[in-house]
Amino acid sequence: MDSLSTSPISNEIPITDETAITSDTSTLEDIAEKVHVVADKQAKERNLTASVILDRLPPIDICVFGRSGIGKSQLIKAITRIDIPISAQIDHVTQSLTRATTTIGTLQFRFWDTKGFDSWLDIDFVHNLFNEMKEQDINPIFIIYCAAAGGRVDSDIVAGILKNFQEKAIPICYVITNIYGARTEQLQGQIDGGRYIMDAIFGPVSVSTGKLCYHYGQPPDSSDNGSLNKHGILIGVNSLEFSNIMGTMPILNIHE
Repeated sequence: MDSLSTSPISNEIPITDETAITSDTSTLEDIAEKVHVVADKQAKERNLTASVILDRLPPIDICVFGRSGIGKSQLIKAITRIDIPISAQIDHVTQSLTRATTTIGTLQFRFWDTKGFDSWLDIDFVHNLFNEMKEQDINPIFIIYCAAAGGRVDSDIVAGILKNFQEKAIPICYVITNIYGARTEQLQGQIDGGRYIMDAIFGPVSVSTGKLCYHYGQPPDSSDNGSLNKHGILIGVNSLEFSNIMGTMPILNIHE
């Protein structure tokens, strides 16, 4: 058991081509599968069982932030299938850092729903957000930034905030929410704005895997062995079925 204490186990999970993503399972099930692959490998190196490694893993943190009332809570609800309050069900939008926890097997996932940005010029808010994450010992495996299809974004400020995570080798998911509820020009404007921001962070090289999905960072067969550190994705989603007199559109891109 001495080997168990020689090198600490962290929540920095190296995702490689050995643990390639499939679309047959949910996002969290995909992550859980990758964690088990890594745990098996570490267990063999330490002459332990995988269960010992898994039992010692810290919670897996995922942070979601963006402007107020743009669907952050609804996105978490769709991914986790936890019935958490959303803006339409409470007096106002999320007022403080709120945790939604779900478990798959022995793995605990903690989604952190942050208070919405009400002013892009409120620098104290940004500092307070990072300080609160530090105080609560939140170490995200990746972060999700939400922008509404019909909303406004200060591109340079958002790029600066996201760059802070990218420099810490934390993958970034830039999500455009409520895509069915936007006019064509609104949605295209958000896509163009999102690409401007992600290009500023990762460089103007992306791979499109669909009209509303762009991958940033080195490809899986590059020299980084497929690690998702410093990788990003820009994607359009709809977290809830959209219905009007013309019909119903299903949930889209939640588990990409």
